[in-house]
Amino acid sequence: MGVAITIVKWFVFTLNFLCLFLGIGTICLNAFGVEDSSPGTDAHTYYILGILLCSLLCLTIIIGCYGIFSEILGFNIIYSLFVLALLIIQCLQMHSFQPHSFYFDKIHSSESTWSSLANHPSFKSKYHCCGLFDYQWTMPASCYEENPNQLAPDPICLEASLWQSYQFKLRRQQIFNWALLISETNALFYSIILCVLLYRRVANQRRQRELARASVRHNPGNHVGMQTHLLSC
Repeated sequence: MGVAITIVKWFVFTLNFLCLFLGIGTICLNAFGVEDSSPGTDAHTYYILGILLCSLLCLTIIIGCYGIFSEILGFNIIYSLFVLALLIIQCLQMHSFQPHSFYFDKIHSSESTWSSLANHPSFKSKYHCCGLFDYQWTMPASCYEENPNQLAPDPICLEASLWQSYQFKLRRQQIFNWALLISETNALFYSIILCVLLYRRVANQRRQRELARASVRHNPGNHVGMQTHLLSC
């Protein structure tokens, strides 16, 4: 049983290290999301909640590593319960968040500020933008060829640029979230196995002590030897 406990301990430690790495990466992504999103929106709340959950997860993992190597049963049970609670909250967070709101908030913000940008074609040229939705929303000089009546090929409008940026950020967020979710699930699974093994070891030690006490009661002549055996257990 000692070999099995050692192997499972290192499995849990490796998965915890992976969760810690992914958690820090997710915190960084959520920090960028907080900066890009508008305060008071669902996306802003989602990113702030993600930072809090991942920070709490990282703290739990760091403390849990002590419980893993100390082989304290109660400590590992509490650690497993914390990971389970964080896993459930993270699943609810991912399920309840509507990612399209982030994109629509950006479009609404762009519509409200487009009138000021229309007077600054250099901004649109810098970001390779031909208009908000299409070429009818004013055109910077960079969207024309030498012939002023002919459009340059495939001008990129602001809405299309926002959609591409949104798709990239959404995929990146989903990859980190699912990787973290899978790593947490595996870490929880092996931590439960570790708790079971530690419980069985404690139960075996308790059973050995009870057998030793029963042997002392039935064989008083071996009392001194049994006391030594009890102390060694």
